[in-house]
Amino acid sequence: HVSSVSVYDPSTAPQGVVRFKDIMALYENAIYDVPMLRRRLVQVPGNMDFPYWIEDPDFDIEFHVRHIALPQPGDWRQLYIQLARLHSRGLDMQRPLWEIYVIEGLNNLDGIPGRSFAIMQKLHHAAVDGDSVQRMFLAMHEMDPQAPARSSHRSQPLIRETRPGTLPLLLKSYQRSLGRPFKLSKALARTIGGRRRVDAARKAGELGEPVESPKCRFNGDISPHRVVTDAQFDFDELKALRHAVPGATVNDLAIAVIAGALRLYLEDKGEPVDQPLVTQIPVNIRTESQQREHGNKITYFNVSSCSHIADPLERLQGIHQSTAAGKRELEIVGDSVNEDMADALGPHVTKAIFRLMENTGRIQALTNLMPGGPNFAFSNMPGPPVPMYLCGAELVWGIGLGPLMPNVGLFITAYSGLGRFVFGVTACRSMMPDPEFFQQCLYDAYAEVKAALQGPARKNAPKKRRKTAK
Repeated sequence: HVSSVSVYDPSTAPQGVVRFKDIMALYENAIYDVPMLRRRLVQVPGNMDFPYWIEDPDFDIEFHVRHIALPQPGDWRQLYIQLARLHSRGLDMQRPLWEIYVIEGLNNLDGIPGRSFAIMQKLHHAAVDGDSVQRMFLAMHEMDPQAPARSSHRSQPLIRETRPGTLPLLLKSYQRSLGRPFKLSKALARTIGGRRRVDAARKAGELGEPVESPKCRFNGDISPHRVVTDAQFDFDELKALRHAVPGATVNDLAIAVIAGALRLYLEDKGEPVDQPLVTQIPVNIRTESQQREHGNKITYFNVSSCSHIADPLERLQGIHQSTAAGKRELEIVGDSVNEDMADALGPHVTKAIFRLMENTGRIQALTNLMPGGPNFAFSNMPGPPVPMYLCGAELVWGIGLGPLMPNVGLFITAYSGLGRFVFGVTACRSMMPDPEFFQQCLYDAYAEVKAALQGPARKNAPKKRRKTAK
C-alpha cells in the first residue's frame, strides 16, 4: 500500500473548528463519487485467476475512517513514529483496500499552525496509482473555505453485489485462461522485438549500457518495521537550480540531492560509495481513454543516481543523461509490456516470480540467480498549485509514503505544491535505524547542491521576454 499524509489548519473553517463527524460525512459522501472506495477483492479458488473487483456487500464506513491523537507534546518525532507504525500494518484484504486516520494532538510541529490535524490515507497500490490518487484528492477538497458542506444523504442507494459463487468464478477463470496462450505468444513477441530494438539502438550509439545496481545496505530481507521522515525545500528555488544543466528536470535535481544524501549516509556507516546506486522510477501509462479509470496503470524504468560522483554539477549531468536514456528505452520497448506479460503468464507463474523476488534477500543462491534490482525507489506526485480546503480547513503540509518492494528497503517520494518541495522517506527500520540522521543528510546534500549549481543555473536560466511598448 501507499500512504498520503496531509496536515490542515482548521482556523480557516467556519467557526474555526472541524469535527471528526464532518470528516466522516465527507468520506461517506465520497463513496458515491469514487467507486474504488466501495470495491473489494474476491479471490478465485485455487488461485486459478487474478482476483476480481466487486462492490462490497458489507461496506462499513466506520471501519475505514478512524480517529486517533498523538501523545503530548505532539511534535514531529512523535508524528513520524505514529506514521511509521500505521504504514507498517497491512490492509485487510477482505474489505475495500483503504483506511483513513484522522490524527489530532499536533501541537508542537515547527512551522505548522497550532491546533492543526493530519489525515493519513492508506491505499493499496492495486487499487490506485498516483493519477487516480490525485483525482480522489480533488474530489475531497474545495478551493473555497466557505464552500457549503456536501450533502451526505444521497437518494440513490449504493450498489452492493453479492459475492460470486465458486462455480461462476471458476467458469470465468477457465474462459480467461483459454486466451492466455495467445496473449503469451503476443507478449513474448513484443518483449523480444523490444529487446532487439534496444540492442540495435545501443549499437547505433543512441543508448548507453544498461545500469547495474551494486549491493548496498538497502537491499536484502525487508523487516516488518518502518521508519518515516521528511525534508522540505523551497520549490521555486529548486526549479531555478535545475537550469544548471540545460534540459534537466526537477526530478533529475531531486535524484541528485538524494544521491548526495546517500553518499553522506553511507560514508558515515563506513560503506563504499564508489559505485552508482540505481533508483527505480514509476511512470504513468494511462491512455486518453483511461484517464477516468481507477486502479493501477504504471510501469517503471531504472536510472543511475550517479551517487559515485562527488561534484553536484557533474552528478546532475549524469543523472539527466541516464533518465533521458531510460525514457527512450521505455519508448522503444513499449510501456505496457510488463503488464501484458504478467496477464499472459497468469497468477500461478506471476506469484511464483514475486515469491522468488521476496526471498532473494535471504537466500544467497537466489541472490546469485535473480537479476539485480534497484537500490531504492523514487516517485514524484505533484501537489495542488493553489490553496485547497477540506471541510474548510486549509491544507498546509503533505508527504507521500511509498511501498517497500521485495529486496528494496528505501522508498523516497516528492510532493510539490504551494511553494514547497517535500521529500517523504519510508525505509526498513533495520536498514535505516537513524532516520533523523538521514534527514540531516538530505539538508546537507541540498546545501552542497545549491552552492555548486547557483552560478551555472543563473547563467543558463531562460531569459525573460521584455514586453514591447505599444
